[in-house]
Amino acid sequence: MNEPTLDLNTTKGLNQRSRTLKTQAIILRSFDDGEADRTVIILTPEVGKLKARVRGARKINSRLGGHTDLLNLTNLNVGLGNHLNVVTAADSLNSFVNLKSNLERLAIAIYLAELMNALIPEGVPHRSIFWLLLNALEELNKNKDPLIISRYLELKALEETGYKQELYRCVLCNTNIQPNQHSYVPSFGGVVCSECTVNPSELCTLSLNSLKVLRHFDRNRLSDALSIHLDNHIEYEIEKILEQSIIWILEKQSKARKFVTHLQNLRKNTAGLIS
Repeated sequence: MNEPTLDLNTTKGLNQRSRTLKTQAIILRSFDDGEADRTVIILTPEVGKLKARVRGARKINSRLGGHTDLLNLTNLNVGLGNHLNVVTAADSLNSFVNLKSNLERLAIAIYLAELMNALIPEGVPHRSIFWLLLNALEELNKNKDPLIISRYLELKALEETGYKQELYRCVLCNTNIQPNQHSYVPSFGGVVCSECTVNPSELCTLSLNSLKVLRHFDRNRLSDALSIHLDNHIEYEIEKILEQSIIWILEKQSKARKFVTHLQNLRKNTAGLIS
């Protein structure tokens, strides 16, 4: 659920006298700034999303550069200014080296970070989103199923940012959904019963087993979600449904997700040729 915009002056972890924020942070985005600096977009438990400059980060002898790499979990000191926030100290806690060594897992992690960046505005605390993303990165780093991690995080992130998908009752008439008598409408944010009329072009196919998987994700932790196996049909259905829902909400298609799909298709095609 969306929370009120944060007053940085009253935030736990903020040194009132010097206006320095001391926090754990995940580096959501990182891009070059000037000749030697780097600008990062970070996700924190206390203040949500924040943009900050890392001065001299691209210099060979920088004390901050390696600690503020993309996707790192890092302890940061951030000097807060009216127009510019500056990272003054950084100590990396987890660089997720294992997931970064695999192109597909790295692409998925970048996509998930991009999604969090797109869903939440700057300066709005989203503690649950921070822990969701951190948990996902940790499981990806352990070589757990990247498809389940992606779908789980998409569904939960939508819920935590005010776009909870309705999986139990018809979004039009509010009746309980009966087995095998339903479809999914991304623009309506959930399932529709067979009695309600909807433009066929807006419908997404949703089998009973796929609906059960989504409900399992909705009710459980990521560790529980990772205990199940998705066959190709279920995998395709829930991927399509969540992809279309996110496109509807953000009004654009994710380039990072398109790249993930490209890599996954390439892997499947290569496996088919080998077999």
